[in-house]
Amino acid sequence: MLHYTSKDRFPYADLPFDVFSALMPMVVHEHTHEYLEIVLVGRGSALHRVSPDGKNFRSCALMQGDVFSVMPGEVHEYRNCSDFLLYNLALKPEIVLPVKQELAHLRGWEMLLAGAGSAGHSKIHLSREDRESAETLLRRTIREFALRRPGFKLNAKLAFWEFLVLVLRTDPSAWTVFSGDSAGILRSIDLMENAPETDFRLENLARAAAMSVAGFTRKFREATGMSAMEYLLQLRLEKARILLEKGELPLAEVALSCGFCDLNHMIKLFRKKHGVTPGRYRREFERAILS
Repeated sequence: MLHYTSKDRFPYADLPFDVFSALMPMVVHEHTHEYLEIVLVGRGSALHRVSPDGKNFRSCALMQGDVFSVMPGEVHEYRNCSDFLLYNLALKPEIVLPVKQELAHLRGWEMLLAGAGSAGHSKIHLSREDRESAETLLRRTIREFALRRPGFKLNAKLAFWEFLVLVLRTDPSAWTVFSGDSAGILRSIDLMENAPETDFRLENLARAAAMSVAGFTRKFREATGMSAMEYLLQLRLEKARILLEKGELPLAEVALSCGFCDLNHMIKLFRKKHGVTPGRYRREFERAILS
């Protein structure tokens, strides 16, 4: 079994982190490393298996937008990789010590950096917009390391910290272990996340997952803790929030762009989730930006 050391991974003694991206083969066999690893799934899906001792493995299906960590010394591997592109961020734990007190208040701290999620079961799942922002930051870091222009270490650090804050602000999710149904469920989620405004029906999603409606409904709730339609609603509300913050579209067009049947429908559901109407949310956001 391979064991990666800090000497293998960190090219600069004064820069205790490194980033690379790669398209993984079908199987990445068991290995360990002596540093902390944070992984962002940029594309595709895979089954991740991880164990603190190399004996009692836990498994979790991974899809585009997932972020998780592997603690130093843990044994892990990837199986059933399908078009699986990942961004791998290696870091020495001491890099976060100067700002630990501030980071520890963020929602993802315990799972991603404190080791609480090291059983391989919990993960952070980024929205489409946050995923794109996170990828941009990691690609920027990779580019800085590759070009090594004056000031590249500082610029790489700035991108690293921005990525970390963006991820840690997101609530971790505890998705249950997937088995042979994982690819179909992940495919249905990917469809919804890439076009939440689409008029999806359970029948369409189940067909995309190659499952019966009853089986799809049960497996989806087991995996995510909510129904497929509830998941779709959360995606639509998140897209509405982003469009409201951009401030470019009238409220009625925001509603239609997000898949709501009309503005009143969006107002009702948005207020239920955020406690304010979309119009008030936009005004308060604009006031905060200008203040």
